[in-house]
Amino acid sequence: AEALAWIEGDPDPATRAELEALSGDELAERFAAPLSFGTAGLRGPVRGGPSGMNVAVVTRTTWALGEWLKAKCLGGGTVVVGRDARRGSEAFFAAATEVLTAQGFAVVALPEPGPTPWVSFATKALGAVAGVQITASHNPPADNGYKVYLGDGSQIVPPADAEIAAAIDTFPSAASIERAEDGWETLGDDLEADYRDACVASITPGGPRDVAVVHTALHGVGSTTLLAAFEQAGFARPTPVASQEQPDPRFPTVSFPNPEEPGAIDAALDLAIVEHERRRRNLHSGAPGSLVDEQPGMRIVEPAERRIERGRLVSAALGDGEQPRLCARCRMGVDGRALSDDETLRRQRFQPDIINAAGDGSGHDDRAG
Repeated sequence: AEALAWIEGDPDPATRAELEALSGDELAERFAAPLSFGTAGLRGPVRGGPSGMNVAVVTRTTWALGEWLKAKCLGGGTVVVGRDARRGSEAFFAAATEVLTAQGFAVVALPEPGPTPWVSFATKALGAVAGVQITASHNPPADNGYKVYLGDGSQIVPPADAEIAAAIDTFPSAASIERAEDGWETLGDDLEADYRDACVASITPGGPRDVAVVHTALHGVGSTTLLAAFEQAGFARPTPVASQEQPDPRFPTVSFPNPEEPGAIDAALDLAIVEHERRRRNLHSGAPGSLVDEQPGMRIVEPAERRIERGRLVSAALGDGEQPRLCARCRMGVDGRALSDDETLRRQRFQPDIINAAGDGSGHDDRAG
């Protein structure tokens, strides 16, 4: 009965058909553990039923958020809505925008897929009562999610999450929730410019700018803003990982777009090593614009493991047989023992040219020698 009522109340014909095609056991699995609304909002696989991210779930969640805001005497206030480029984001963004507008809120929709901080920034800058971002952050490619921000730009905290979750259960039929056809405002391109201005204003004027950076968006939506912000702040343009720079909901080069997951940033680390070696060779050849590990105040960050193939990668990328020369700091083991070339290459995985203003947290300060 529960499943039948859900299917009849699902406003999306695609997920209705998906659920209708499931076996009894499969349908039971979809209803066994509904997504729970918490301080991080909602996250889950894009699929039909209460255990997935879909238009019905987003519609009911948005209605509950609106009712919660009205109960807090915030009805009619401004609510910012944004999205990333994951699968389902456009439809979920539309549902959130239309439901909140129908509830009487002054909805401000962001003009294009953008990074999550846009919503937090816009919520605070516009004096909004809340912000909604459709995103699953670093979740697996099959997932999507729903984040909520309060008027100060912060994520919701208890007991707000539990109160919104309780409100969701008071309106079971998504299809009966009103959605407006128009009436919201879409921001222009000024939002991104204002956000970059705020980022740049946080940088110390006249501070060091000679730093080389490799960047990967991991197929997300942050690359354009990040690259422009670096240049606006007076830094050299970061070198992007081209294969991961553009938004792609398939996430074709990573199985889990989280930089903490093994292998997720291998492409960036590979590129960092190539760029580091290129800059070292440019320095020794007299080419300008090169910062390398042997300069005062510079260090190279080295996680524990290192594949020897990265040394070969540099040689292949730069078109010669010379192996990368490693700094003295990188030749030291955690016990202070000097490593052989082979051990160093096996263990080292480094990022180029990071300014070490106060040591690396290990008690070693490269500026001291």
